[in-house]
Amino acid sequence: MNKSNARKKQKDSEALRGTVTHIYFTSDRFTAGRILPETGPETSFAGKFGGLKESSRVILHGAFSVHEKYGEQFQALRFEYNTEFDVEGIANYIASNPEMKGIGMARAVKIARFCGDDFDRIVTEEPEKLMAIPGVTSAIANALHNEWVKHKEYNRCMTQLAAFDLTHKQIMALIDKYGNNAAVIIQENPYRLIEDVRGYGFKKADTIARKAGTSKSSPYRIRSAITFVIENALNDGDCFVEYRELIARADKILILDSLDSRELIEEQLECLLKESGKIICHPRENQFFIALKSIYEMERFIAARFRDNVRPNKKLDVDGASACIPDTLNDGQQEAVRSAIKNAVSLISGGAGTGKTYTVSCIVDLYRDSDLSVVLAAPTGKAAKRLEQATGASASTIHRLLGYDGSSFQRGPDNPIDADILILDEVSMLDVPLCWHLFQAIDFSRTNLVLVGDHNQLPPVGPGNILRDLIHLKSIPATILTEVVRQAGILKENSITILSGRVPPNVEGTATRKEWYVIDKFKDPKDVVRFILYLYENVLSEKLGFDLIRDVQLLAPMKKGVLGVDNLNIELQRLLQKKCFEHSIDPVPPNRRPKLHVSDKVIQNRNNYDLDVMNGAVGYITRIEPGNGIYHIEFDDGVRVFEQEAMKNISLAYASTIHKMQGSECECVVTVVHKSQSFMHHRNLLYTAVTRAKKTAIIIGDRWGIKTCAERAFSDKRKTFQNLEGFIDSVDSQ
Repeated sequence: MNKSNARKKQKDSEALRGTVTHIYFTSDRFTAGRILPETGPETSFAGKFGGLKESSRVILHGAFSVHEKYGEQFQALRFEYNTEFDVEGIANYIASNPEMKGIGMARAVKIARFCGDDFDRIVTEEPEKLMAIPGVTSAIANALHNEWVKHKEYNRCMTQLAAFDLTHKQIMALIDKYGNNAAVIIQENPYRLIEDVRGYGFKKADTIARKAGTSKSSPYRIRSAITFVIENALNDGDCFVEYRELIARADKILILDSLDSRELIEEQLECLLKESGKIICHPRENQFFIALKSIYEMERFIAARFRDNVRPNKKLDVDGASACIPDTLNDGQQEAVRSAIKNAVSLISGGAGTGKTYTVSCIVDLYRDSDLSVVLAAPTGKAAKRLEQATGASASTIHRLLGYDGSSFQRGPDNPIDADILILDEVSMLDVPLCWHLFQAIDFSRTNLVLVGDHNQLPPVGPGNILRDLIHLKSIPATILTEVVRQAGILKENSITILSGRVPPNVEGTATRKEWYVIDKFKDPKDVVRFILYLYENVLSEKLGFDLIRDVQLLAPMKKGVLGVDNLNIELQRLLQKKCFEHSIDPVPPNRRPKLHVSDKVIQNRNNYDLDVMNGAVGYITRIEPGNGIYHIEFDDGVRVFEQEAMKNISLAYASTIHKMQGSECECVVTVVHKSQSFMHHRNLLYTAVTRAKKTAIIIGDRWGIKTCAERAFSDKRKTFQNLEGFIDSVDSQ
């Protein structure tokens, strides 16, 4: 077996000791360079960490691998400084260390020879002895002592934290926060990781706690489990958890070795309620609702703003503006416009094709004709762009409107939005935290508000259900548009039909491209995949005239499985790279992320405020810089340059979940609806999918799956304080 193959057989725990000879590229999150090992030839390395400098003596932990472009290199998971030296090594370490200026090689050799094998003890415990060496001052001795001790403590802390299965980046974040005592702090309470390290939840921290020997009945553990249950409810869209349900869920997670486990949980819950200031209990009749205090206060603030601003609009001459309402609007649209000019706060909701956009355009025109300033916003960039195109007025995302920079909002009570009226579209996507930040930045004594949305669409990903709560409780003047306008077309009409529990069949006719296709003959999920690939290979471009990359979007309810987004993306990437760009791609190994290539369609999965790219933004890779993992991605508003760390939140977007594409549109939408995913199905999910299509909607699956999806009513009644009877009346004015 040759040396290269032998290296491949080694585990990821291999240690490579040597001196860094060259740095090709470095940032806080990535380093690539060359290292001269203590034994063997110089080799390349790369690692997801920063902080390395040329001439550093280090130990890299990782494994050798073969890069398809750059050949064999050492992929390092983490590094530590090498503190084991012979005399020559000590001299080189001292002379090359940039923190010890003024010590040349000659003086470094004298220090190394003076200390010999006792270097560590002398420098650590008796650095003053070094002043016996000619030319070594107190300042030099102290500098050497401080640097050496710092490296020793750093190595010790790194080694201890690495045992907790933390990445180098996470370890560095903890050391930055707690210093070289980080390992001791985490050993004492591993559940601090949940708040201190991004990506660490209760389950991962609990695994570390078991390694650290933490008791199953530790108060830290029980309190973390309680908080985990409440935060998990937020992820499901609920703003609170009922007391008994909270205890039961926490008990199931903790699996305590005690007959009185529920009493232990109740005891720690009481302590949390009294001491932490993080959670609250809201009593109502014979029930108690537990929530994060932050969410509770947000809902109180939002409720008070709605209640206190149900008042007449003083901005406009209502009679004069009403006389200017176009007679081209139907009765419902006219009522919506009248409500927007009569009331300081109002709401418009309606399904696809009911004329919401035209109604908004009329409201914009009436305000502008009265020389009043209008600001338009939406939760997503694509929704904002669509609103802008429809009204002729500029629009932005809510985050951009509020001046969010990744850590704080520039607009707030002291710097409110400068507008006579704010029109907010796609309100079905608005969750409680974002609504709270928005309302913080609205001076309601000066700015009117019109909320626009479609209550038939999916609720927001985050907690709350602002739009449905407002309609259900009739908190503010609301107009529900129900009449499909004549210009809507078959696509919009069929989409609305789904809400009545039926999926219309194929559109008959001889047109080359139809607006509506339903193919429901596939019982086997693999047959669905094969047909999708056939569509992309032979139909969507050749017969329907769509650009396969930019015009077509494949949607599915979930990520996993044969018909999940992850598998569909892999299949489509391979087909489209070959068909459109003559680029052959190797099969993706099981449970591995597909490699990204130039021209791939991708999506941002988490807000990146540094690059001003929001969650859900779709882009196209235009360039990949060789050697350093830097990607150039074109979005609607320009090209962004992504370093390797930022690419963790980028994934393929040929296929997407339906929820992810809410607020976006595409020329042609292909939606998978199959019985194998029936537990995810309901009519509002399918309705949301097909209403993403601007020209053509194609539904693919099996007859039973499609039929039952349309028949199943949406039952996601979220637990929100605003939806509790009497809550709005109980809150104080804000």
